[in-house]
Amino acid sequence: MTTLVKPFAFVLMPFAPEFDDIYKLGIQKLAEEKGVVAERVDEQIYSETMLERIYRQIDAADFIIADLTGRNPNVFYEIGFAHARQKMCTLLTQNAEDIPFDLKQRVSSHDDQARPRSRLVLYGRSAVFFQRERPARHLAGSAGHAHELSGARCECEGISV
Repeated sequence: MTTLVKPFAFVLMPFAPEFDDIYKLGIQKLAEEKGVVAERVDEQIYSETMLERIYRQIDAADFIIADLTGRNPNVFYEIGFAHARQKMCTLLTQNAEDIPFDLKQRVSSHDDQARPRSRLVLYGRSAVFFQRERPARHLAGSAGHAHELSGARCECEGISV
């Protein structure tokens, strides 16, 4: 019997009550429906320091989902580490002004032929997540668009929270 390993999305966001609905109802619930394991470090049991665990989880993740709303410095640090590790990052925010200039330069457009480094998703009362149809190392997409990347066709769906 073959066991299918689910893709792993490591979620970077502030651990604050105002983000609970975005995480639980927006990211984690849809991830589960799509066969993806999405976790934040504060939900995990581990013996190393939190920072060591974050490093290990970023390395282990198939892709990163990060909420930049409010410009949390820890989230920005962790995104920098993920970018240094060449991880595909989906950047979520409620306000485009929360994305600093240097990160805006890393966001790929729909027409970019190079491997996307990050995708920016603006949300008010909605969030998006990526559906994997075939295994791939990186996922990319945007609302209503499908992209070919590393041999995988990835589609994006929106949900309300």
